[in-house]
Amino acid sequence: MKRLLVLLVGIAVLFAFTVIPVSYAEEPIKIGILGVFTGPASDIGEPMLQGAKLAIEEINAKGGVQCGSVKRKLEPVIVDDENSPSKSVSGIQRLINKDKVTVVLGPAGSGCALATRQVANTAKTVMVTPAINDAIFSNDMPFIFGSACKWSDQVQGIVDLVAGKYKKFALLHDTSGLGEGGATEFKKAFAKRGIKVVIEEKFEVNTLNLMPQITRIKNAGADFICASVVGADAITIGKLMKQVNYDVPVAGNNGLGMRITLKAADKLEGWIFADTVDGNKPQFKEFIKRYRARYNVIPTYHPASQAYDAIYGLAKALEKSKGQGGQALADAMRAGITVNGATCKVGTSFAWSSTRKNAIDASQLALWKIHNNDYEMLK
Repeated sequence: MKRLLVLLVGIAVLFAFTVIPVSYAEEPIKIGILGVFTGPASDIGEPMLQGAKLAIEEINAKGGVQCGSVKRKLEPVIVDDENSPSKSVSGIQRLINKDKVTVVLGPAGSGCALATRQVANTAKTVMVTPAINDAIFSNDMPFIFGSACKWSDQVQGIVDLVAGKYKKFALLHDTSGLGEGGATEFKKAFAKRGIKVVIEEKFEVNTLNLMPQITRIKNAGADFICASVVGADAITIGKLMKQVNYDVPVAGNNGLGMRITLKAADKLEGWIFADTVDGNKPQFKEFIKRYRARYNVIPTYHPASQAYDAIYGLAKALEKSKGQGGQALADAMRAGITVNGATCKVGTSFAWSSTRKNAIDASQLALWKIHNNDYEMLK
């Protein structure tokens, strides 16, 4: 009887171990995608979502992510935070606690990322955000990674270009996490060069009457404006500068590369911005081709391509962690993940490592300008 009991227990254990991998293989890896998919800032969030979904579709078409001896498909779980920090916090809490996602891509806005990072870090859930405020990526947040570059990196490229060519610099920025972060980094960069900013003006996002700020900057004699703004506000600024015949160069972050700016490109002619894509890179061209074929539209370049590369990078990291999130996934990313994809300058790659929380750095950025109703790389 004892022998029979032992035999039955052995069979039961063997059966358990044979069926677990089957169910495990059928269970998808949930990827939370948190961003602004409605409202004025959706020109950033929507391409981020579509770029991520395109990568997920391509990976799943090949069977999914290799997790040990089995393959698991990726499943996007999407939450719209409407670019609201409070809604972003409730969104990431839902993704982590209710939806049980393995990793979160997003949020897109710096203010939202600053608000959500503590939630993700405390839960030991990897969060990969395209937001650029440097404060997001402090060393006390080991589960927070970037799919873009930091504000300080974008500022470096701009300041290197204009320092010595102009004498009076103005700062113009919104009061969001992105705007305040950009102003902080511009002031740091100018201070290192011994350059004094002649005036700083700020405003609430989507303020239509910015004439007082433009007038004060003009009266201060600024011959160059450093703008920490995004698409719709850039259009407002450009129109008002034309109204008062104030024709000075303007440069800023890749928020100036939101496709909405082309609706008023004649008012923004010559405006310069740093971006994480290189128009000459074959992988970028191929990505835009695939994106257009899938969605029948040209996206805002940086959020779409960053999300696309981030999903491929996460797929590689999930292979290393055998589908596990948390510490195992963070360790896999720090061990080194490289994607030669749609982002970064020709000859360089999107990458995470033990010394690199942000997948793109200053050396991999390209400078673009708005010219002839389109975007054009600076020579």
